[in-house]
Amino acid sequence: TAQQPSAAVDPSYLNLLRWRPVGPARGGRVIAVAGDPVNTFTFYQGTTGGGVWKTDDGGLNWANVSDGFFKSGDIGVIDERMDIELLGRVAEKMPNWQFVMIGPVVKIDENDLPRRANIHYLGGKDYRDLPSYIGRWDVAMMPFAMNESTRYISPTKTPEYLAAGRPILFHGPAYSSP
Repeated sequence: TAQQPSAAVDPSYLNLLRWRPVGPARGGRVIAVAGDPVNTFTFYQGTTGGGVWKTDDGGLNWANVSDGFFKSGDIGVIDERMDIELLGRVAEKMPNWQFVMIGPVVKIDENDLPRRANIHYLGGKDYRDLPSYIGRWDVAMMPFAMNESTRYISPTKTPEYLAAGRPILFHGPAYSSP
């Protein structure tokens, strides 16, 4: 049964309310909303049709904070263990994300790598420089292919990404014992 409205609220207050849309015009359906516990008028919302939006005035004005802003990356050899088709599809579907790939290309033809404006192949980097790259990412990723080379993989970069405080987007076989 539906609950009846509480009598604790004076119904005359409802006449004082003004209803208005609070999201951005291009947003679409809202996926998630988060408020800032310190700044009571600051909110963020993720939308299906337009990224992540922020307001500092309780919803009167919204600014897109995700276009060309989010960065994701992976460090390691780029070879048959990486799902390069998945990387290409995700980069196409998420043009406001930048995908930074650090590591040498081996065992596969470099011409087979997906090429998009938001995918950046930086080649190998000095190990002591890697924390500065990871520190610029919003998330780390591990786009493993589902094949014999990854069947029992246990990537050592998992604790490195977690130690850097980065969430991980993982694609590949589930961890299991042989």
